Amino acid sequence: MATKLFFPLDAGKVSWNSEIKHTWTVSEFISASGERKTISSQILPKITFMLNFPCLSRYEVDELLSFYAKTKGSWRPFYYKDYEDFHVQDKILTKTDDGVYIATIEHGGFVEEPEQIDNVTVYVDGKKTDKFSVLNNRIVVNKEGVDIRFDYEFYYKVYFSDEILVKQLFDDVYAVSLTLTVAR
Repeated sequence: MATKLFFPLDAGKVSWNSEIKHTWTVSEFISASGERKTISSQILPKITFMLNFPCLSRYEVDELLSFYAKTKGSWRPFYYKDYEDFHVQDKILTKTDDGVYIATIEHGGFVEEPEQIDNVTVYVDGKKTDKFSVLNNRIVVNKEGVDIRFDYEFYYKVYFSDEILVKQLFDDVYAVSLTLTVAR
């Protein structure tokens, strides 16, 4: 099994003018009489992170470019924790028939499973417990209770969708721009 790769830079260094874009691919057909029909085969929107790092050291730039080479640009997906949207608190999760809870994230009206979670905390009837195990985005709780809630941090599975632009500002100060697209 291949080793999981995680984005090497601290997402807290992303500038405030970075963007997240949600897009839908829609095909449109207009008849001769003007009747409009549309169709989309997407269940979830395409999510793209356009990130700007305004102040990185040469070491951080080298680390990022090495990581870019390791993923062969857009060839190999990796995990990215968005600095602004990565934490779920006090969440009631769906339990499967075999007793496994599946982590979810919500985005403006739609729900999906994250590929990877960490820093999980489980509360059974309002009390924190350490009797649980986690594998990717599945949680098994080894304690019974009426009210089971979860806190966790999640990662997006992404790939580089464009080149990395590096601009030297001063001695050992660089600005970097890159684009990541969620891989589903």
